[in-house]
Amino acid sequence: MDDLPNAYLPILVFLALGIVFSASLLLSIARSSVRIPLADEAGAKNSDVQGPDGTGHSFDVKFYLVAVLSMFFVMIIAFLFPWALALKDISMAAFWSMMSFLAMLGAGFAYAWKKGALEWQ
Repeated sequence: MDDLPNAYLPILVFLALGIVFSASLLLSIARSSVRIPLADEAGAKNSDVQGPDGTGHSFDVKFYLVAVLSMFFVMIIAFLFPWALALKDISMAAFWSMMSFLAMLGAGFAYAWKKGALEWQ
């Protein structure tokens, strides 16, 4: 039980370094940024732009598709990384279940590619 605080020490060190590094970057950006006043402060801003139907912003669906696909691939990497680290210790059933998962992923990617969902026009 005495080893428990020592086990969390590297995590706390990395957390502290991350916070210090992020704070220093934000502070340096805030100090070195050039503040240019807007020419027309009372003019329309992006949040006031009306869409074609008069209901606020209208975005192209491609933006949402890119966001969803990027989140999807990040989740795939999150599944694959621990599996790849434990590859030598897993059973054949676990190996083939991941292969079927990757086959379904590839089929979905091929379908999206065939439908032109990945092309930006």
